[in-house]
Amino acid sequence: MAHVDSARRLLFIMLATFATTTSLSGCLITEPLHEPREENLPPSIVSAPSAATLPIPTDLGSVVSIDLDRNTPVDGPGEALFPVRVRDPNVHQALYYRLFVDFDPELNRTPPVAGDRIEANSTLTRNLDLTVSFRDLGLAGRCHKLELRVSSAFVDPLPQYDSVDPDDVAIAVWWIRLTDDIHPTVDLSTCP
Repeated sequence: MAHVDSARRLLFIMLATFATTTSLSGCLITEPLHEPREENLPPSIVSAPSAATLPIPTDLGSVVSIDLDRNTPVDGPGEALFPVRVRDPNVHQALYYRLFVDFDPELNRTPPVAGDRIEANSTLTRNLDLTVSFRDLGLAGRCHKLELRVSSAFVDPLPQYDSVDPDDVAIAVWWIRLTDDIHPTVDLSTCP
């Protein structure tokens, strides 16, 4: 029986020694561990396929022609739809958009005609349908610049034209030829 007690004591001493040496031989972490942050990559904007087939085609590759007298419905002010797809590799990141008409960055006073949050949907592509009232487009007989800006954050206060990170912005521009019966033509060389 004494032999069994001696063996138990020896086993206990060996286990205690092992536990002590393994805990002392480990390295101590003195700095907090940080998980690597996801790189903030810029979004991009492309026309949705439906933009080219709308009653007023609004694809990014062409000049958008709107005749206020012919395209305005009898019962309303009229509006144009600009469907786009926003692509962002940061699929869990919320994005924001601002839509400007004839914005002059030097004056920096024109408020956006639209702006909101684009929710993350865990996919690379997010659909965004922009509806712009004809009233917001400006005067007939002129060329107008419609500019969409998308970023994860814009500089406050309004008009929030600039993104917080200049590399984190996507820009899409439409040139609008706005006519009516009094102004049937537009000199596109006057586009802003």
